Amino acid sequence: MCTYTRGQTIAVTAVAAFTALLIGIAVGKGSLDGIKEWQTVVGAMMALAAVIVALWNVRRQLRMTLIAREEALMEERHPGLQQAANFVQFFNMKLSIDNACEKLPTLLREYNIRGLRNEVEKGLDQYLPLTDATTRFLLLQTLTLLNSGLNLIEEGSGLAKSDDGEPADETDLQISVEMIAQGQSFIDRAKADLINIEAMLSLRLHNWNERLPHFRAEIEAYFDR
Repeated sequence: MCTYTRGQTIAVTAVAAFTALLIGIAVGKGSLDGIKEWQTVVGAMMALAAVIVALWNVRRQLRMTLIAREEALMEERHPGLQQAANFVQFFNMKLSIDNACEKLPTLLREYNIRGLRNEVEKGLDQYLPLTDATTRFLLLQTLTLLNSGLNLIEEGSGLAKSDDGEPADETDLQISVEMIAQGQSFIDRAKADLINIEAMLSLRLHNWNERLPHFRAEIEAYFDR
């Protein structure tokens, strides 16, 4: 059965009420001839009502189109977002255990993300094939920084000893200390960034999981009318 939208109902009711008022006035005067004088006004009111209904329907259809697009986008990106969230969550859990820095090279190799930027990118492509480019870029930047910190620590540790195994001279020792300190600061910053990325991804998933049912309900209600 066909039903009216709220805008159609309001417009039709307004025109009907106005017409009934004119008829009531004419009947009260004992003649319907006076209605003829109001024909132009009634016609204008009906035209206005038609415009209101049309504008209401166009506005509502535009809203439904935007909601449908948003729903499609969410459904398209949701698997990749969940994939990235799981990856970061488990990676952070392993980073938080004792002696994580000593095991960091092994952990990075486990995920195929140990090395230069292009090697990290290949590893992310392997583990996160569904994740959007923006999220992958954030992870690429952070994991590259993590690798850079690890490289500085390994190089600095090598400078602390001479080729024959004896302690290095004072200059090399100073450079070694500075490189290790810089590398550790890179690692600490990367770990903090990973925690922030995990929180951001969890929040996005939470918001999407809450919004998606509302979008679907509104679209179903629109087509059920």
